[in-house]
Amino acid sequence: MKTQLIVLLAAAATPVPAATLGTWSASGGANPGTDGWSLTTSTGNTSQAGSFQGDSGGNGDGSGAGAGNPAWGFYANSGQSSSGVWNLAGGSLTVGQELGINFDNGFINTGSQVGVEFRSGTTVGLSIFFTGGASFYQVFRNGGVVNSTVGFTDNGFTIQLGSTGTATYSLSFGSFSQTGTFGNGVTSIDNIRVFNSNAGGGGQFNVFANNITVVPEPAVAMLGSLGMLALLRRRK
Repeated sequence: MKTQLIVLLAAAATPVPAATLGTWSASGGANPGTDGWSLTTSTGNTSQAGSFQGDSGGNGDGSGAGAGNPAWGFYANSGQSSSGVWNLAGGSLTVGQELGINFDNGFINTGSQVGVEFRSGTTVGLSIFFTGGASFYQVFRNGGVVNSTVGFTDNGFTIQLGSTGTATYSLSFGSFSQTGTFGNGVTSIDNIRVFNSNAGGGGQFNVFANNITVVPEPAVAMLGSLGMLALLRRRK
């Protein structure tokens, strides 16, 4: 009976590829529109909005490459916008998992916005964004928009979002950390949207994203838990 139990547990602990939510890095050599990304622009005029792969050190004052090289770039000017959505390959973020992304904006025209949205379908549960002319990056979550403690930077930072329960999260980027509840009735996150809404013309206004990670992978966590259970049952 004990042998059968251990065999069953070992079979149940076999990693399921569909359960991994995926990772992504621009260094994989993908072309725009592939490798899990869905890209959208508000115009067909490629001089006004689009996406590309390039060096994130070329935006802002050119002194830092916060998203690396190569990174996924988004440009938008003349009142237009450019964005990319990356879907978690195996479904929604589960409790105990953490989603990370490198984000690096350049200069931003007054009144324009750039940022990252964490969504369920097309519904935004949490977003980090900067509005040109503001003093701080802001966060949207349940309860509305609040200022972070992070002032404007063109050197980039890593955003870490953890799922702590049904509809609850932990968030950190730069010097800022926060816990809270997702907005708009969202209970879990299944995609990320990076956007550049009319930041401005020229490379110094580009937005970059890179190195999306999900840890731990669900199958790995389950393997550890079930393995421990099997060991305890064997000792009995």
